[in-house]
Amino acid sequence: EEIESLRPIIIDKIISLLGRKAFHELTTIQGRYLVRQQILDLINEVVAASSAKPGEEPAKESLVSNVFFTHFFAQ
Repeated sequence: EEIESLRPIIIDKIISLLGRKAFHELTTIQGRYLVRQQILDLINEVVAASSAKPGEEPAKESLVSNVFFTHFFAQ
């Protein structure tokens, strides 16, 4: 539920991340692995920041442990 309420922010940040990538970065296995890790870190940062109280450091623990691509298109 916590992630679902943050879905619009997460999707916006993922789209921004992918928009900054060059075609060749998304078409290799290593590139997709790197993007997957960046998306995972991004989601965990958003979740940690949203659950931190004002003036408090965001938690270091990860709520999301993996990202899976069900479809991947690059053109």
